[in-house]
Amino acid sequence: MTTPTEGAQMTRRYSSGTDWEPVVGYSRAIAVGDFVFVSGCTSADGAEVVHEGDAYAQTAQAIGNVGAALAGLGSGLADVVRTRIYVTDISRWAEYGRAHAEAFGEIRPATSMVQVSGLIDERMLVEVEAVAYREGVGGPARHGGAGPRRGRPARAEVGRRKPGAPLLACEVCAGAVSGRRPRALPWRRARPGPSTRSCRARAVPARLARARRAR
Repeated sequence: MTTPTEGAQMTRRYSSGTDWEPVVGYSRAIAVGDFVFVSGCTSADGAEVVHEGDAYAQTAQAIGNVGAALAGLGSGLADVVRTRIYVTDISRWAEYGRAHAEAFGEIRPATSMVQVSGLIDERMLVEVEAVAYREGVGGPARHGGAGPRRGRPARAEVGRRKPGAPLLACEVCAGAVSGRRPRALPWRRARPGPSTRSCRARAVPARLARARRAR
């Protein structure tokens, strides 16, 4: 089940329907912008723990549950860029690792394998988290009703902002992109700083937008 939430950018949530999610207050997966974040998945089939004692099979089941959550938001294992593997016995790393390699051997995401003292059920041997990247998976960005145009170079946005839309980062960097000064702000105030996001059509901080409206 997916649930959209509108804000500065569309957020979509996926629930697997288990009892744990409403009790603890979390989503199985959440898509924001171009990323999907998947909560830790274990060797569970519905509410039942499966493959008791089998580290390899439990890891494969957990990764399968990750894949189901990603599919629920229009993504998949091929989009995964980061995993984290929490295990109860690091000496069995080869068993966990074999299942991970079978799922991600061609993709090679960044990963970590960390031993923990225990998981929520003593029969669980492993828990797997994942982060996936898929452009636009969270839904269209909302910037004053005008979302960014994807697939166009940053310079295409310079001087093409609709009235009332917030200043975009690519316009802040307009001098570097096209040699033109942005019309919205004096150049001395338009230089990107630590709080300015990248030029991939993300709105700059609200203080810059307020300064533009005040002029």
